[in-house]
Parts: sequence; C-alpha cells; structure tokens
Amino acid sequence: MEKDQPIFRARTDMGIKVISTLVFSGLVIAILYYVFYKQWIDSIIYLIFLLVQIIFTIGKLRTTFYRFDHDELYCQSMLTKRRILYSSIQKIEKRPESAFAARRALHMSLSLNGPMIHCDNFGNICISPENEDEFIALLKERNPGIVVT
Repeated sequence: MEKDQPIFRARTDMGIKVISTLVFSGLVIAILYYVFYKQWIDSIIYLIFLLVQIIFTIGKLRTTFYRFDHDELYCQSMLTKRRILYSSIQKIEKRPESAFAARRALHMSLSLNGPMIHCDNFGNICISPENEDEFIALLKERNPGIVVT
C-alpha cells in the first residue's frame, strides 16, 4: 500500500443519528419497563439487544471508510469490504432519483442521502464520503469515463 493513498471517512447525517437515538431510547424504555415490573428475563433480553445495537453502531462509525488504491476503490463498512476497479464504475448519482433503487443497493454509508456508485461487478453501492465533491473529482481523475448525475 502506498503512503499517499487518499482515505475518506464516512459522513454521518442527522437521519442516522435520529434513528439510532430512537432505537436506543426504545430499548432503554423497554428495559426500564420490564425491570419495574420485575420481569427479569425480558429485561435481560432487551439489555442484550441494546448492547448489540451499541456495539454495531460504534463498530459502523469506527470502521466505515473509502480508500483510493492504485487501480481500485476500497470500501469498508464493518465486516463488509469491497474492492471496486475504477474501470468497472459506470456512473455516480449524487442524489439517487429512485428511493427504491437506493434501498436495493449495498449500503456502505452512514448517511441516508449519499451518492450511489453504479458498477459492473457489484451493482449499486451507496456511500457517504465526508468531502463528497473532492471524492467524486478524485474518482473522475482515476476514471474519466464515469458519468456524474
């Protein structure tokens, strides 16, 4: 791996923060409810769900990034890793027009409204780089044939 390979961290938007807060709050309320009514088994189950959700959220926040290698874009989000050849990228949609298409794409982002990469080998991949314009410019530099919409 070369030293000067640009790495872009994932951008987190308010939608993800609100969804995470609602999930955490709901689990905490459920735990308190079951503890109050002394239903220990149920409260332990919800506590386990809460801990898994916390681990998942922290893991996703710490491990999601995009790196420009010599001939490929390396994307990682927790255990999901993709190496996308620059030559296989056909198009980047800055704001996907179809919400249905965005739902069917592989999400390697921490944002609800990031760009979507269309490529030959993996289909559609939703990403959320911190500096989106710089990211797209660097991607176009590596493959000038990419269409940006």
